[in-house]
Parts: sequence; structure tokens; C-alpha cells
Amino acid sequence: MKVLIIGAGEVGYTTAQRLAGEGHDVVVIEADESRAHRVGEELDVQVISGSGSDPEVLKQAGLSATDLVIAVTNRDEVNLVSCTIAKAYGPQDMKTVARVRLVPLASDTKVARQFGIDLVINPERSAAQRILDAVSYPGVSELVRFSGGRLVVAGIHLDRDLPYLGHTLQELGKNLHISALIGAAVKNGEVIIPRGDYVLEKDTLLYVITTPEQLAPAVQFLLPDEKRVNYAAVAGGSYLASYLCARMAEQNIRVKLIENDRRRAFEMANSMPGVLVLHGDPMDMDLFEEEGLDSSDIFIAATPSDETNVLSALLAVRAGVDSSAVLIRNHNLAMNVSRMDSIDVILNPRHAAVDAVLQFVRRGRVHQVTSFPRAENAELMEVEVLDSSKIAGKPLRDCNLPEGVLIGAIIRDDEVIIPRGNDVLRPNDRVLIITLHHAIPQVEMLIREGM
Repeated sequence: MKVLIIGAGEVGYTTAQRLAGEGHDVVVIEADESRAHRVGEELDVQVISGSGSDPEVLKQAGLSATDLVIAVTNRDEVNLVSCTIAKAYGPQDMKTVARVRLVPLASDTKVARQFGIDLVINPERSAAQRILDAVSYPGVSELVRFSGGRLVVAGIHLDRDLPYLGHTLQELGKNLHISALIGAAVKNGEVIIPRGDYVLEKDTLLYVITTPEQLAPAVQFLLPDEKRVNYAAVAGGSYLASYLCARMAEQNIRVKLIENDRRRAFEMANSMPGVLVLHGDPMDMDLFEEEGLDSSDIFIAATPSDETNVLSALLAVRAGVDSSAVLIRNHNLAMNVSRMDSIDVILNPRHAAVDAVLQFVRRGRVHQVTSFPRAENAELMEVEVLDSSKIAGKPLRDCNLPEGVLIGAIIRDDEVIIPRGNDVLRPNDRVLIITLHHAIPQVEMLIREGM
């Protein structure tokens, strides 16, 4: 597939890196010369300096033979116009994807139709939902839904001394009397697909595959002393922060919001009567003590500054806040912070954007693609089994899956099956696959050949 990416920021760079690594023909257009030079030096892609909304630049990039245009600059208007012009000059069956950060604009389906956009992605809204999941399920640092919400994958951090540490997964499973599977473990930034002899250790992030009904019992078993969130403190006056506050207030959670800009603080106070808005600096520990923020169950840092978010969250934890969630837009900073035990939930909108693009690229029998937020070497895929699949009709133990690949769940009609070795895949089943990146081409080959 020939893919044209407009914008080489965090989202554009990572998307180009992933697609080029999977064998796609990728061309990147970037107006900033230093960014364009970096992409050309570091990635195996063609790079063109210029504006993605310039028809001549698009033609130079080979628009006439392009299958997919992905516009992911930091400006909504550039992304929308670029897709419109690409549609006008490109092949009739070419698809377009645009990143739109303004939520009301991204939610308006008329906008997508008017500009000829096949997929609008809004990563900030996805990040907000992940924070709300962390609030709803204390102890869960990440929660991803599959198959229309019938299946969930939850990240649970073993950040304390627990009675089962030092035991194997096989031993743990004898006492875990619920339908769940530990599909992956993250240690020091690397994903491991564990087997029965894997020994559980402190400071490991486990990914538990289960149903929504079984999630709470699974968390209670793994982290027996977690308590419900009743009081939340939020830093930042962005749309994302106001959305979070409104949603938490609807759940009868007491919410206090800190905003440094006086005018914006008054605007938010008037628009959210159920939220107490404080004008101040989220890193002011005197304010924390005076307003009782240090007794909140969770501190959510969602200001426009990554550095402010990280520092304010660290200070909040030091002041006595039980848990923290941090919005980080810079990829390298997010990966470094992910190794800090004191930060519980890390949200990087880049992950949500890249996941949405990859899912669109692999559309058809691939229903969902999700990266691991705290690790770079693996992803989750929900795919459909076809009649012609070589593994259809075989027990899982006889499927000879590539090294680094695990089938973590089977969705059959309305039933979710946590599989064992003797379970047999049938045509039209959906399966949840955990795969290390080096095995993705082999997995995609299986998909094309019928899986």
C-alpha cells in the first residue's frame, strides 16, 4: 500500500515508522525543514519539504498512485484542507484520514462528509476515556475495550508486596476462580508473553484479559486493598480537563479543578456548577494543603504543559494523594515517566492516534488495533477468522503460532471464551491476538491467508 503522511510531528513520525517497518511504501510531507531532515535521516521513507495543502507538493509526492492520505499536523485546518485537496486530485478510491483536535469539530459527521474525509481521529477524547476508566476501576492503569465492549484488557500494576509474588502463573491460576487470562507482562519497558512457569515479581505491569463483569473481581483478587475513587483533583483548564470533571461529577465524585489562568478559571466555574474551580498553580503545595487536595483519591494532571503535568503529579503523590494520572504528549518523556513507580496512569494521545490509523490501514478482517502505552514492542489486535484459515478447526495447541504471539480470547456470537489449549477456532470467530512487533508481518500473513 502507498501511504502519504502529512505532518512529521509525534503522530506522523510514529505512524510513518510503523507503516514503513511493516513494508508499506510511505511518503512524508513536512513543512518544517528540521523535522523533514530528521525523518529522512532516521526512517526508510521518502520525505518532501512543503505544505500538504499545496496541490503541487501533493502531486510531487505521488498522489496519483496513493492509496491512503493521513493528515496529522498540529493544525486542524491544515489537516482538513489537505484531505479535501487530496480527494480532488487523487485516485477515486483513495482514502483519507484527518486528525482533528477540536472535539466539537471532530464529533460533527457533517464536517467529515463536507471535506471528503473517510476517518476523523481525535486522540484527546480517547485519552480522556482512558482516564475515566482508571477512575471507575481503581488499580487499573490502562483499560482497552474490544468487540463492542464485550471484552476488556486491563493493565494492573503490582506496585506493593502481595502474597502471590514469587509464585508462577500456573500456581496463581489455581486460586483465580474467574474467567480471566494474564496475556502479557511489562517489566522495564519490555512486553513479555508469559507462560505457566512465569514468576510474578513486584513492579510488574500485568495485562489481564477478561469480560467487564469479571474485571472487578479480577482487580479485587490481584489488588485486594484498592478503594473506590470518591474525591478527585484535576489540574488544567483545557476542554479535556473540563470534560473529565463533568463526567466525574455525574458519577457523584467530588471534584476540585485547579486552573492558573484567572479568566479561564471563572469561565469553567460558571459552566460546571458541580465542580469547585480554584484559581492557582497546580505545583503550589500551600494551595494543596489549604484546599485539602492532598487527601484526594486521585490527582489528574491535564494542563497543556507535559512538564507541569509530570512535576505536579509527583508533588501531589509526595503530598499524600493515593494515585495519579498524567497527560503526556511527548513520546520520549512518556516512555521515561512510564518507568516511575509513583505515576500510576500515563496517557499519551499519540498512542490513540497511531492506533486509529493502524486499525484503518488494516481494515477488513482486522477490527481493532491497540498499542501498549507503557511498552514499544507489542500490540493487541482483534481479527476475524475466515473459512479458508489454516488454523480454523484446529485446537490452539496445534496451531503453531509464531514466537511472540498469543491468542488471548475468542469472541463467538455473544459468548466470550478465555481459551485453553484444546479450544478450537471456528470461521467467523473474532480472536484477540497479543503480538510482539517482530511477529506482526507473520500475523498479517496469516490474516491475508485466511486467519
